[in-house]
Amino acid sequence: MSIAALNDQALQETYIRCNSRPSIRRYLLKDNMAGNDVAQRITQFLVANPQLLPTFPIIPPSDFQREVMQKKYLVIYKSAVSLTEERDAPIETEPRFKDIFTETLLHEPIRCSQSHSLERSLAAVWVATKGDVCPFGPHSIGPLAVDEELQYDIIQFRAQNEKREETLRAQQAVNVETAKEVQALKAKVIDLSSEKEIASQIIQYQSAKINALSLCQQKFSAPLNRAIVPYECLKLTGKVVWRKCGEKALQKAAEELIKKGSTKLIGKAASKIIPIYGPIVSIGTGVALGTKRFCDGQYIKAVIEIGSGFITLIPIYGPIASIAIDGCLLASDIAQMARGDIIPSKNLAWAYKVLNLDPKGAPYTKVQVDAAIRVQMQGLHPDGVTFLGAEISAQNVEILEEDLNLAIKILYKENNWN
Repeated sequence: MSIAALNDQALQETYIRCNSRPSIRRYLLKDNMAGNDVAQRITQFLVANPQLLPTFPIIPPSDFQREVMQKKYLVIYKSAVSLTEERDAPIETEPRFKDIFTETLLHEPIRCSQSHSLERSLAAVWVATKGDVCPFGPHSIGPLAVDEELQYDIIQFRAQNEKREETLRAQQAVNVETAKEVQALKAKVIDLSSEKEIASQIIQYQSAKINALSLCQQKFSAPLNRAIVPYECLKLTGKVVWRKCGEKALQKAAEELIKKGSTKLIGKAASKIIPIYGPIVSIGTGVALGTKRFCDGQYIKAVIEIGSGFITLIPIYGPIASIAIDGCLLASDIAQMARGDIIPSKNLAWAYKVLNLDPKGAPYTKVQVDAAIRVQMQGLHPDGVTFLGAEISAQNVEILEEDLNLAIKILYKENNWN
């Protein structure tokens, strides 16, 4: 009777069939099975297939149950049914190292008269049941003595195989770790790509901002800068005219009031009061302009400007001296504007804003200002705005560099830095 015709229905509830060869059939014990249930199913299987002979004792039942729980595999080869702890021998195993009942590595090998290798414990049960007949043919097994030379060779082969498997497991572990590292590197590359894309978007935003600022400066800043010097001259000249001619106009008005007044008393009072308020107007103008110079960081000129207003209190020579001082201030401002030392409407607060520093946090140290300068210079690098076109990028950088250089000059001068 062939293996294919076996009735294994009794084993299906306790074992899983796992063999891949038609000449031998293997079963793996299912998890969480009770020993008595397994032993009972094997007994039913043997009863249903009387041509099969077990190579394990089934009496007493306690030994049988312990045997089936320790050895997870049930193997059917030819007419023998065996239990084993191992599924099969490694592929590179020599035939003489294999047990003919289970095709697993031998532990206590014996040789029959035809040099077939058998496991001693299995052969002993086979001989006790079947007689001294080899499963491979009508010849005797012979004495059940362990072949020590063969046993030594099997031990050496087993040690080499275990070492080879250990190396293989280590290599597999390395491969797993390498795969993890590769995945981690891929994730980092993806993260870097995302960061690069975000940085590109930031550069585009900054470039668009620079472009908008440059357009505003081209439309508004340039015309204002061209009108600055005439405006300053007009403002300073107007100050002299207002301060010096204002007093004369007030005095003349007083005289007219005396001539045309309804009473002589009112005219006399006006002639005394108005000359007093003339210098007050001059002082007020000096204080206002001095305050403006102080806010622009021109501290010495602010004091001179205020002094020019108060000096008009001196009779006769005071107004003359005041006009001379104002003329000197006007000449000095025009000379400094020509040299670029004074830039009207651009003061210390403006310089801080150019460097993206909060004017309310002033004063700043030289280290802080230099750091802000480096940041602004990096932002003005032409490579950051090349996508706008070479011509537009160059215009943006040139315009903003002028403001940056001017802000640096103002800050270094006001803080006496070298």
